Amino acid sequence: MLLHASHNTFIQGFFDPLTAPTGWAKYITSEFGAVWR
Repeated sequence: MLLHASHNTFIQGFFDPLTAPTGWAKYITSEFGAVWR
């Protein structure tokens, strides 16, 4: 549970702000994106 929570916090707090929400970016990155699956 702690690993999952820290993983989500890291992705949402670090990687999401680095990605502009245009076009397909939100489908490739973010917590539910293809990069993480």
